[in-house]
This record gives sequence, structure tokens and C-alpha cells, in this order.
Amino acid sequence: MEEVARELKCRARVTATFNKERGDFETKEAWDDYLESMEDIIYNLANSIDVQATEARFSEYQRANRGAILSNQARKAEQLRAAKAAL
Repeated sequence: MEEVARELKCRARVTATFNKERGDFETKEAWDDYLESMEDIIYNLANSIDVQATEARFSEYQRANRGAILSNQARKAEQLRAAKAAL
């Protein structure tokens, strides 16, 4: 049970940052590469594999994509507000 909780915690943390959508990519291959990179980070962190290098990779992604991350978070918040209003 601890493994599941650890993975869910890592997944929530990583997906809050890796928050692009399929439409943000020109090709299916680019989208698949993005998803694979995200899942590699989640797996490594959840299973304590090469944590220092994985954290560095994650931090670099955050730094390089800060504007897009914030924009996507705002977009998703607006979508949630609209969905709630429609209820």
C-alpha cells in the first residue's frame, strides 16, 4: 500500500508540472516522447531510482518550461471553473 501512495504522490507532483496536452504537440511521436519522459520521472522517483539525476532532470524541465506550465495551469483552472458553472 505504501508503494501505491508513494507513486500517487509522485504522479501528482510530476503531472502538475508536465501539464501539456496532446494539442500542444505537432506529432503523435512528440506527444508520446513527452508522455514517456513524464512516466520515466514518475517511475524513478516512486521507486527511488537515480533520484538525484531524476530530480535534476525534473528541475531543468520546470525551469525551461515555467511560462508554459503556468499558462497551462491557468487554462486548466478556467476549464474547471467553466465545468462547475455548467452544472
